Amino acid sequence: MSRLTSIYLLMTALFILGLWGILRFGTRLQAPPFVGGRWVEHTDGATRTPLLLNVAQSGVFLQLQTGDAPTVQYKLHELTRDELTINATLRADDLPAIRLMLEANLAVLRLDPLEGRAVTFVREEGPVSKP
Repeated sequence: MSRLTSIYLLMTALFILGLWGILRFGTRLQAPPFVGGRWVEHTDGATRTPLLLNVAQSGVFLQLQTGDAPTVQYKLHELTRDELTINATLRADDLPAIRLMLEANLAVLRLDPLEGRAVTFVREEGPVSKP
């Protein structure tokens, strides 16, 4: 076998091994839950106007805007899942952390604290299907 053939076979074997490793590792990855969209505060019939929450999401990065307030950038941390809920911590540079709880049907979102209190939101468009 010539030296060129040996190098070609070695490079092909390394490529196949690398591709196998990437595919094997990739099967363990899981995308963060989708929380983007418009959310409306669940008020239990209170007379005040419900708080509106707009969420833009790209992967683990979220932009939250309530009412006329400026948009705040957060990142999802400490993401845990079980059969009924998804829990995470939202962190921003100069702001206190917010705990996020999302029900498994992706239609109810709880942020604690938001504007000094725990707030429960329902998705304005209704539940989304799980990916």
